[in-house]
Amino acid sequence: MNPDAILCISDEQAIGLVHAAQDAGLSVPDDLQIVSFNNTRLVQMVRPKLSSVMQPLYDIGAVGMRLLTKFMNDEDIEDKQVILPYHIEYRGTTK
Repeated sequence: MNPDAILCISDEQAIGLVHAAQDAGLSVPDDLQIVSFNNTRLVQMVRPKLSSVMQPLYDIGAVGMRLLTKFMNDEDIEDKQVILPYHIEYRGTTK
């Protein structure tokens, strides 16, 4: 049984998967839905356009640096788990 959907770790990987699916005669998104991460400019350059998880990359770096600085200064870290907002931008690779 073939998968209905695949979640790729990067836009580049997802583009390769779109091309491989099309080369195999599959229709994206009718036969296979594909979602990527990072939402780089590449998602607009492939046909169909990639659905992508939009992550707050700047905030991830800022929070990571703040926690690292506290750790290095032996300060208390109250929140050991930080959840940042994200959303999925649905485009042509999903139904």
